[in-house]
Amino acid sequence: MRALRLAASKEDAVFLRVIVARHSNAQQRTVRHSNALKMSLISLPLELFQATITETVWLVGLRQAVNLRLVCKLFDTEAKRAICALPTFDTAYRHSLPDGLQLPQKMDLAMTTTLILTKMNAKDAAKRPLCLAITRAVDHLEDEFGQKKAGLRLEFIEALARASVHALPLCEITDCLVTNPTVQIDNLWWSRENEPWRFHTFRRKHPGVEPLRHPIEYLAPSSDKYADTTREGALIAALSTKRFQLARRLLESGVNGITTSYAFGVPLKVAALTGAQEIVRMILDRVLGQRKEDDLEAPDIIESARQCVLQGAAANGHVHILRMIWEVPEYNWESLGTGLTRSIKLAVENGHEGIASFLLQHRTPIPLRESAQHDSRQALERRELKFWRNLTTTATRLDCENILRIALEHFPYENDEWISHELKKGA
Repeated sequence: MRALRLAASKEDAVFLRVIVARHSNAQQRTVRHSNALKMSLISLPLELFQATITETVWLVGLRQAVNLRLVCKLFDTEAKRAICALPTFDTAYRHSLPDGLQLPQKMDLAMTTTLILTKMNAKDAAKRPLCLAITRAVDHLEDEFGQKKAGLRLEFIEALARASVHALPLCEITDCLVTNPTVQIDNLWWSRENEPWRFHTFRRKHPGVEPLRHPIEYLAPSSDKYADTTREGALIAALSTKRFQLARRLLESGVNGITTSYAFGVPLKVAALTGAQEIVRMILDRVLGQRKEDDLEAPDIIESARQCVLQGAAANGHVHILRMIWEVPEYNWESLGTGLTRSIKLAVENGHEGIASFLLQHRTPIPLRESAQHDSRQALERRELKFWRNLTTTATRLDCENILRIALEHFPYENDEWISHELKKGA
């Protein structure tokens, strides 16, 4: 355009317009040619295309290979297949692999679920502890409860795969997918010394649980600590697929709804996640009955059940279950106003601002001395201060105005510069 404005005559202007038009056409031909080059890979025979994607994944490494999934649906399918076939997920000696094939700390739900389902379809699936646990739970539903309709087995398998993703961090899922669990159990000392983040992750996912308790030690039948939780897994499969009548039959057959499955989590929490109010009530009534029989262990059992219900309902926004806890006198235990930290955090992170406000209204705050220095504060005060600061940070980043207002009323160090800094981090 600048050349056109500087043209000396009308003929020159016309000539320059022709040159610009030709240049534009050449650019368009270049773009079409590059698109043809991109599409030429897809036009290859499927075997050659799969081999190319596999070699590319090995070449660029695990973290970069995930970007291949963004190209198109075919790339997504083949990239996931090649990634799941990496030795990263199939050996107990993964710490000796090159840097590009090292295990990441986490992957998304879809990718991790695909990984588990891929190993389920392998010929040696019976040698993998997590696959064996899934198979036994589904077999129990088929053999004992007649769940043999077409497509139902695959639905149960996919539901249990997703449940394990929610219950376990990625590092422990991959440990439970190896074909030589005995070697992996023997090598746990190495990871405990050289990969401490694995057990920090486990502690965050399972607060209050001994961090050295690794799921593979309880899922591998060859282990001395093996614990068969097939019936609990079957109950979680029924709840995850929202077959609540089947879940009721499992509970009536004697399945314990608060027993932790080392592969799939706690059935009571899954019931709260899916919004099964009657199943939650049924399990809680059984807990209350156990409270009368065993006074020594009752406080721990009740607290564990309470946390499962609150966290599950808060994470998925089931306010009717939370209101049931407060409205039914038998469930409204004396310590209900405490221990809501995790539930509030889950509600805010999953976008359930109304539920977070509801829980904050019923939470019993710990008084803070405004004049006291941080070093002189008691442990409970420091914990309370950390809770409000973390809540302020999360609410600021997620733009939860109501939660931010409530948090700033309790957070004693309101600072405009600090708020601006958190907003920039969340932008």
